[in-house]
Amino acid sequence: MPEIRRHLAGDDTLRNLTTEKEAEIRLALSEHRNIEETGARYNNKGASLDYTGTLKGIHTEASHLTSRNGSTHLTAANFTAR
Repeated sequence: MPEIRRHLAGDDTLRNLTTEKEAEIRLALSEHRNIEETGARYNNKGASLDYTGTLKGIHTEASHLTSRNGSTHLTAANFTAR
């Protein structure tokens, strides 16, 4: 875990940790990472980037599925007024 290694390099009090204290620090870091990954975004830009990225991933997966089995997938272009 790079964050822990960087922190340990700069703090002499953390160099000789007990296994219990190290496990506690690892658990706290793991919980922090889970919140950052799945928690609410801090602002509208973060939320919109998350939304856009998710939709792009879905579209890419559907496109790859089309090339594998020959089916078509629905996109916004299928519903535009003609």
